[in-house]
Amino acid sequence: MWKREEIKHGAREIIRANYWPTVMVCLLGMIFPVALILADGLVSRIVILILWIVIGGPILVGINRFLMDNGEGRADGADVMVGFGNFSNCIVTMLLTTLIILAYGLLLVVPGVMKAYELRMVPVLLAEDPGMSRKECWETSKRLMENERYKAFVLDVTFLGWLALDVCTLGLAGIFWCHPYYMQTCCELYYVLHERENNRIRFSEDPDDEEEESYTDAFERLSDPGED
Repeated sequence: MWKREEIKHGAREIIRANYWPTVMVCLLGMIFPVALILADGLVSRIVILILWIVIGGPILVGINRFLMDNGEGRADGADVMVGFGNFSNCIVTMLLTTLIILAYGLLLVVPGVMKAYELRMVPVLLAEDPGMSRKECWETSKRLMENERYKAFVLDVTFLGWLALDVCTLGLAGIFWCHPYYMQTCCELYYVLHERENNRIRFSEDPDDEEEESYTDAFERLSDPGED
């Protein structure tokens, strides 16, 4: 059972330990949306949209890879390029994932939202393994988010105050805190769900294994450089 407060606390501590690199990397994910808003003319918007479709997915995968390594204290700027190592797979998987969510959303809002949460972990899964097939990505994300969609939704709701602050500061709060904070939190959520899935498999094979450690214990263990 994971707690929102623990995950968000872990994300904050991770960002504070590597603040400016995290801000700069997360800023990459805001370039295309901002450019699309500021673009003057239809042609410019079309060009930006095409670029966003082509390289936006791999960039998002790279950002998530950086944030995953950030949580382990070994983030590197080169992580951003990991999505380009398997360029075609990342593009197609991310594009099809977006189209599936949009298709469900066109039917009704609720199915679209549910599908978005079901496939929420696709970018993080690709960040961990850029060569993972589309089918495996979707199935793994669905399995990780099983019975967790509502809790993940509530986790997102807790960021509404930060979103309001972002709007009030014309995006400055988003650049320097809100956006990195949210994205790091999403990666920490993945770690928790991934650990739970691994323990579920391990316990099913050997019921005498030790009890699953809490997120706080896991975070402290990873944060302690003296431990292996």
